Amino acid sequence: MSNLMTSMYTGVSGLRVNQSALNTTAHNIANVDTKGFTRQQVLAGDFSYLTVGQSYISSMQVGLGTDMQIIRQVRDAFADKGYRTESGRLAFYEQQKSMVEEIENVFGELEGAAFKNTLTSMWEAMSALASEPGDIAKRGIVVSTAKVFLNRAQTISTQLQEYQKNLNSQIQEKVDRVNAIGDRIKELNKIVQRYEGSGQQANDYRDERNQLLDELSKIVKCTYEEDTFGVVTVNVEGVQFVTSDQVFHMATEHTVTEHEKEKAKAINNCMKEIYSALENGDPIADIKGMDEWKELSKYGNLSIVEDKDPATGNPTGITRVMFNEIQLMQYDNNNNAGEMIEYLSKQSELLNVVWTGNGCGDVFKLNGEYNSAMQTDIGGLKGLMVARGSYTANYSDIPKESDYLKADGTVDTVKYKQAVDTYNKYVDSSVLVSIQAQFDQLVHSLVTTINDILSPNMKLTENSVVDLFGLDQNTVTADQAKNAVIKSADGTVYQLSDNLMVLDVKNASTGMDENKTVGEALFNRKNKDRYTEATMTVEGTDENGNPKTYEKKVYIYNQEYDTDPYSLFTIDQIEINNEIANDYSKLPLSYNQYSGLLGGFDMKTCQKLLDAWDVKGLKLDPNTLTTNNFQDYYTSMISSLANRGNVYNKMVSSQEDVVSKFENARQEVAGVSSDDELTNLIKYQHAYNASSRYINAINEMLEHLVTRL
Repeated sequence: MSNLMTSMYTGVSGLRVNQSALNTTAHNIANVDTKGFTRQQVLAGDFSYLTVGQSYISSMQVGLGTDMQIIRQVRDAFADKGYRTESGRLAFYEQQKSMVEEIENVFGELEGAAFKNTLTSMWEAMSALASEPGDIAKRGIVVSTAKVFLNRAQTISTQLQEYQKNLNSQIQEKVDRVNAIGDRIKELNKIVQRYEGSGQQANDYRDERNQLLDELSKIVKCTYEEDTFGVVTVNVEGVQFVTSDQVFHMATEHTVTEHEKEKAKAINNCMKEIYSALENGDPIADIKGMDEWKELSKYGNLSIVEDKDPATGNPTGITRVMFNEIQLMQYDNNNNAGEMIEYLSKQSELLNVVWTGNGCGDVFKLNGEYNSAMQTDIGGLKGLMVARGSYTANYSDIPKESDYLKADGTVDTVKYKQAVDTYNKYVDSSVLVSIQAQFDQLVHSLVTTINDILSPNMKLTENSVVDLFGLDQNTVTADQAKNAVIKSADGTVYQLSDNLMVLDVKNASTGMDENKTVGEALFNRKNKDRYTEATMTVEGTDENGNPKTYEKKVYIYNQEYDTDPYSLFTIDQIEINNEIANDYSKLPLSYNQYSGLLGGFDMKTCQKLLDAWDVKGLKLDPNTLTTNNFQDYYTSMISSLANRGNVYNKMVSSQEDVVSKFENARQEVAGVSSDDELTNLIKYQHAYNASSRYINAINEMLEHLVTRL
């Protein structure tokens, strides 16, 4: 009797297990089109065995039926890892591809309105003027064409910068989404742990968690691991992101570049020396001759402003030292210095992504090395930041050998190589930053070339000082010229050792206006004049050998310093010279008084303007050896961009194939096949029916025993 009851339970266990299998199969079929759903499978096993005797040749055990071990998810961990890694790499290169397409649209290369047409118009206007330099109409065409050229260049530059800034919103959205994913994974960890700790399965919650891991892997490079309690811990870029009980969030902030930090440090060091000199009672005239004062002027617009009573307009006795309209210090009539104000570094307008709460700093190490071998080319967020770059570039970010010359005229190869390495890390690695620098280099080179032809400069040396005084029939020797003192209108004192550039009045052409204007260039900087008027003084002797002080007015060229953005002929800082725009006759194309041909047009200058378009002196970047003229340079720049885009297109296409293969491999295991599930449905239904018939047979046997015996 007891054995029959045991047999009854054996049949019931079959019913229960196959009923669960039928329910699980039905659940699979119902979710055949549900995104992210993982096929579930019932694993059955032996329940237990009953020992009925002893034997040397047999275990003498009777099985007590079956039992459902687990309803498991069917996943391929290797395929999951491969899919997530490769989909992250796909997202990285999709950002590069998208950036190239956007830049091509800005330059008009996809719409036919290419910037090269503007260059051609500029050359045609120059060519027409060179043939008839006295034609006021053709002078006007040159000026108007230059305006169109500059407006087009500034429009492109502005669009690139605005696009670069607008990417902040995309970065913020991705960071917010990463944080939200981390928070949800932490919640799901608790749910899975609670359910499975009580013996239940949390497969649907696991599906949601897996979907979040899929999404996270497309945004950032992540690794993950599941412990025995079903809790998944996640690392992002090698740093803990989700732990068993905490989520380390990301945040965005406006950061300060290393360049800005070094600039602020140099400015404050100069100000400390000046402040110390004021405290010691040094007169302001001597302070303006300090090396620190002259060094400070290389970082921005330096000025001294006397404070006045707003009511009466009378001086208050307070003088302020202003740097780019910011007060750095002040002093009174007795040179009593007030408190020095520290110059603070300027923050970038571009967002950076940092960790909060773990002290790990920047999330991404943007060091220019992005490749599959090092696993550094993974994640759409990183791809976006790499393509965008960390700052807005200009021509000064492209190193040139001429900028790294030693005193003997040879190239300092060590410093130049360091500059090239920096360029490759932070400029060339970014699609947007590199095109900004290259385009600015084109405009800068064209503008400064035209300016230097119309208004040439020369370095102030002993020999050039002798020549300048010789123009006025004043005899100054080279030894006397060594001690020349140049005092600018604002009181700054210079010597020849300061490597000044001045207007070359001997070789400069003049305008054809009444005043024979000299020193006017076609393009100016918005916030800095081309020249600063100064008086050069040399202590010499007259024709009788008696001491004599010689003075001459000179025009110091305000040179470009990459430390001072206002001094650079960058696209955003250039404007048409108003003097020439208002009076075309001031365009300097006439012989000067020193030429002996006063009154005629300087055809040499006109020819130089034409020849400049044929000079092949521009390299696209320090990694290329090919030199180009202006138009060839633009062609090379766009071709390089197109080649880069083609490379990214191929990489995206290749990655799509790889991702598709891993996804197919995942679906072969985890995906639901309606045909397979229908087959299982029939199989489990038959098994269920068999268990039912078995129970009926046992039931009949029990009935017979109870009613007949």
